[in-house]
Amino acid sequence: MNKSLKKYLVASIFSLPFASAVFAEAEDAEKLNYTPDDYRNFYGICWRGSPQDNIDYARQMGYTHVVYQWGMENCKNIDGLKYFLETPESGTANRTVDIRKKYTPEEIREFETTLALKDATKPFPQNIATGWFGPPYRLSGILDFQQKRIIDRTIDRIMERIDRMAAKAPGFKFAGIAWDVPQAEGDFWSEREGAPMNNGRQVTIKYWTGSDSASKHPDVVHDYPTYSQGHMEFYRYLFEQVREKINKDAKFIVEPSAPYKQWVQYFECPPYDKMAPEERKKYEADLIAVEGATTGFVTDERLFAKGTVKPSQMCSTTPNAYEEPISRKIAALAAKNGAWTAFFGMADGNGGIFKTDLVEQGYFDPFAINNDYEGTVEKARTLLKAAGYKFGDDGMLSAETPISLEYLTNEATSHVKIGEAMQQDLAAIGIDMTIKQCDWNVFLQERKNGNFDFAREGWIADFNDPINMLEMWITGSGNNDCQYGR
Repeated sequence: MNKSLKKYLVASIFSLPFASAVFAEAEDAEKLNYTPDDYRNFYGICWRGSPQDNIDYARQMGYTHVVYQWGMENCKNIDGLKYFLETPESGTANRTVDIRKKYTPEEIREFETTLALKDATKPFPQNIATGWFGPPYRLSGILDFQQKRIIDRTIDRIMERIDRMAAKAPGFKFAGIAWDVPQAEGDFWSEREGAPMNNGRQVTIKYWTGSDSASKHPDVVHDYPTYSQGHMEFYRYLFEQVREKINKDAKFIVEPSAPYKQWVQYFECPPYDKMAPEERKKYEADLIAVEGATTGFVTDERLFAKGTVKPSQMCSTTPNAYEEPISRKIAALAAKNGAWTAFFGMADGNGGIFKTDLVEQGYFDPFAINNDYEGTVEKARTLLKAAGYKFGDDGMLSAETPISLEYLTNEATSHVKIGEAMQQDLAAIGIDMTIKQCDWNVFLQERKNGNFDFAREGWIADFNDPINMLEMWITGSGNNDCQYGR
């Protein structure tokens, strides 16, 4: 079999979640009947590639649903597709703090009364309970869902966003919402010991406060006694509002790394285990996706022991698994049990691009790289040394020849996450990269003016003529964002 055909076949096999369920051996207790328009037939790559490329691929492969990527509403060929918003609360408030910046008292108060606090007695920003870090100068906070005011405001802004999408692209229908880190305790992170402004380990608010409750600012009211309860109330109220006002059939997808501990178990403990089924359902997700390369999404007996979920509500997204044996095993178990496989976020999860033995097996190397991480890092050092840069014994750039870069991007969550990934890669040899986030209009103007070291750029052809692409490289062109020849 020739190599290009192998590439096509492998891509096809790992891109058809619908196929995993069509031939399921349905258990007597659950009669399965799937159609192509099933909400679980979704293509979830929303942190990689361009919106148009992902829409085109979803169409080509027969998906009927996509996880929304910033800008998809402007794409061609979207009529008839349905979309899930991913972690929509992240874009409803400014959660990023730049420790170099001097904020006004009003801006500080907004941070302190919007975000969860780890110690209200400490000065800003040391009082913010941290989420992800953006080394070396940025940290993000987590919305304080113990405040009903924050829940209401966040949901209002999500609803407004969905309405704007409907006005912009009426044929691109809202299908529901998906979360990458859904656990009730929130996505809090400690600071890495010995490496300030870097992620340490995932923690809960209890890590700082001693209980499942954020430290309270004097000017706020905590309507819920614990962060977990407030977070679950956010889900319940959002589900309720979306189904009542936008789409009565809206579905909700969660992707915990440990499905039983980080989701299912909640509903087997107080107060949810005491609720009537119809009341508990108001909090429950329709589909639980598992991001690890594990068969536990159908073999973990705890998931199904109390009837809390059914196999048809389970899904494997296996972002780091491309080796044929484990991928085949996961797909087969999904099909046998009436469960699902899908892509969510990005195809390589938190690892390197296809960092598996498939390249060695001769299947595919789609990005023309060899996946030799250490070798690639060493090549980077070699090239920089040849250019006159000095390195210490630890393999990091010397203070004598530092490199500092600024990456310009808009505020879209997916673009910022890509920036953070690049930031971590460059930090491996001591390059200091900062991320400059701007609102859309400012971002476009800054890029057009050339006010960047390097910047996010996306480009598609508007009509069938090579000039669409060539004009980006004409010195006097208005689309010469890279400043070629200037």
